[in-house]
Amino acid sequence: MNKIHLLEMLTNNAREYRMTANESVKRNSHMNSSTGTAIDQKDVDAMLTDFVNFVANKQGVDYGLYATDLADEKLMVATAAVRHKEGRIWTLPRPYRHDDVVSKARREGVTYNELEKGFLLSNGSFVNRETAEIVARESGQKTGALLHPLLGGLSSDDLW
Repeated sequence: MNKIHLLEMLTNNAREYRMTANESVKRNSHMNSSTGTAIDQKDVDAMLTDFVNFVANKQGVDYGLYATDLADEKLMVATAAVRHKEGRIWTLPRPYRHDDVVSKARREGVTYNELEKGFLLSNGSFVNRETAEIVARESGQKTGALLHPLLGGLSSDDLW
């Protein structure tokens, strides 16, 4: 792997990771000494950008990655998610499914009937299954028939 391929891989991984970074840091607090406090998305993007540019510099490359470069130009479905009726959102990184995310919320005392299943998009917004299907089809993530059409839209099984 040459230097440019390495940096492209790091950049693409940073794009994918950025939307689940807060959840990942909290989940792995036993390894990273996190306080558990949510990190502002701009700060997440700044750290990821700085890290990729740091690696590039170590490789002798003036890569010049900007935080705005991490935002996907094409809106995509990022992760399965559930939203509480009061607005709190739970998610887990791919390839976790809705049932995994529901279990996570239920461990925190939330009942199943208080949750709406949907998806987080690459811009951080929560959408229902129907909207997620539209986004997935427009982005090329999903072609062909849905695996579970009775759900009224996209299922995590349709993507991963």
